[in-house]
Amino acid sequence: MRARIGAVTLSGESGLRALQTLARTMSLEDFDLDPAQYAVNPKKHAQAALIDIDWEAAQRGLGLPVVRSAGIAVRKDDHEQLRAAMRTPISPGSRRLVSLHSSWLRGPALPVAIAAVRNSDDPLSFVFADLFDPFGGAGAVDGLQYLLAAASAPERPVELLRTDTQAIPFALAGGARGAIGLTSQGRHHPLPFSSKLKKEHDDRQRSAWLWLPELLGWQRGTTLGAIEPFPEIGLADCPCPPCDGEPLSVYAREWPGQVPQKVRERLQDHDADRWMTTFNRLRATSDPLQSWAAACARAVRVEAELVSEYKISALRVPTSIAQWAVETS
Repeated sequence: MRARIGAVTLSGESGLRALQTLARTMSLEDFDLDPAQYAVNPKKHAQAALIDIDWEAAQRGLGLPVVRSAGIAVRKDDHEQLRAAMRTPISPGSRRLVSLHSSWLRGPALPVAIAAVRNSDDPLSFVFADLFDPFGGAGAVDGLQYLLAAASAPERPVELLRTDTQAIPFALAGGARGAIGLTSQGRHHPLPFSSKLKKEHDDRQRSAWLWLPELLGWQRGTTLGAIEPFPEIGLADCPCPPCDGEPLSVYAREWPGQVPQKVRERLQDHDADRWMTTFNRLRATSDPLQSWAAACARAVRVEAELVSEYKISALRVPTSIAQWAVETS
């Protein structure tokens, strides 16, 4: 992934252990760490009697190019927790890592979040929490842009970690870094599921998911068989090196239990190639953010054509992507 993308962000205690191992044999100049302590359940942490880690010191000890604080989660409507997240002391030169519930991007909570961001002088790393897509709610994409504008004081880098396709426009709009998760759990800060939603989530793990640039989002492999009879649509084949000319319909199946590791790794290679191709193409235009909005509008038109011309309704543009087509046009 580092060779394909150029930089890799690892996460949590397992990420720290991996970096400590890698440091024995290679340079870590293109690696960094999301400590992800916003995702740790304090009760389970205490029960496991885990050793406390000085996260900032550990990152500095490895010589990582970016050092982030441990990370604090801010729940919905918890103003005191928001103030604490933005004021808890961190080491000079570190980036303040905060996970915000997605509700802080919308309605009356947004001005409160913006004020808290403006009252902090530290470089910022944001993560957003929800059951599924934190940016799918009405107005969330606008809220993300307002928050970025408020945080982007001169000489202050602002990052969006543990996210999905939103990393692309975030970076195009001036964000210092956008990190796309290689797994669905790594594409936001997931909140606890109900038993019903957990079963649905587990059932989804039997299908492959891959990122289609034409729709700017992940599509379920079992839906791809619908496009195979219509090569004129231009979605049935992928030109990326990892796919090596095979039709995408090879993923139009379910596996018992979950998708095999080798298949997941190949799809991650596909996803990374498609993200970077899309990002580099947009970045090279005269107005990258407007080009992104135009790409989102094209994705919406592709979805509409699939429904109207081919009666295919299973391939969808993510709600958060459709918002860019409307709200930034």
